[in-house]
Amino acid sequence: MKWHILALLTVGCIPSNAEIINDGQRRLDDLTSQAHEEVANLKTIWESELEKASNQLRESLIFRQCDGSNTPQCGLTVPAMMSGYVDFVEVYCVRVTQDFCQAWHESKILEALQLRYQSTDSPQVGESLGAFEERLIKEHNEKVYYAYEQKCRELNAEYTKRVNSLLAEYQEGALLIQEQVTQDIKDAKQDRAILRGVASALAAGTKAYGETMAKSYKSPYQSPQTEGCTSDYTCPSGQWCVKGVGQTYGTCAHVVNRFGTPTYSPPRPSSFQPGRAQCRNSLECPYGFRCDQGNCTN
Repeated sequence: MKWHILALLTVGCIPSNAEIINDGQRRLDDLTSQAHEEVANLKTIWESELEKASNQLRESLIFRQCDGSNTPQCGLTVPAMMSGYVDFVEVYCVRVTQDFCQAWHESKILEALQLRYQSTDSPQVGESLGAFEERLIKEHNEKVYYAYEQKCRELNAEYTKRVNSLLAEYQEGALLIQEQVTQDIKDAKQDRAILRGVASALAAGTKAYGETMAKSYKSPYQSPQTEGCTSDYTCPSGQWCVKGVGQTYGTCAHVVNRFGTPTYSPPRPSSFQPGRAQCRNSLECPYGFRCDQGNCTN
């Protein structure tokens, strides 16, 4: 009986299919939350890099005019330097011809243009310095825009690659969880079947053993019956007064545990009272004993 109950309790410790599925769903929810968090972090980094590239674009572009909203890189060089030609002549052209002074001034403007636009190009034949600067600013800004677009394509490609890699890991993890849940359900089913078989075998063995003991075993510790005890105090030391249900007189007998082994127990103050039922059926009695009119006897 004891091992039968233990086996049934063990079966009860095996998780049910619903518990296994709920646990798998919890792990899947945790994995999903983690994936969402990592994708959000990647998106934050991606947007930050795009903003950085956009700021670099604005700082690198050169605008023809300054309207208060442009970066410091605004305004054309040639008109500004041409407006200072008179001051240049007064400072540098006192002892030179006008043609030499003009050529010298134009060479200074060319150096300024090449430095500003980071170019080694020179005006084409018949191309004025103003037209040359217009061409330089256009080429410069086109290079800046191209570099910005290239940077954005690289950032988008890297972001897409990392997100796809993360989603692939998530899908792999989710598949593993689903496979584990399926396997756990199969294992639990097998475990329950095995333990139920063990419980049935133990129950059958216990019943057969009890029946055999009841027929063949006589406890050597059972004391000779002594008629007429009224309480444990009227019995030899270590014995109890066993009374029938509602009876005031009983028989002195040794006390045994549930395995039929004698134990020492002190007298009970309640033993003066009429007898009470100790058992309802023989299953509640120690091995080798039976329930007879509410008392376990052998």
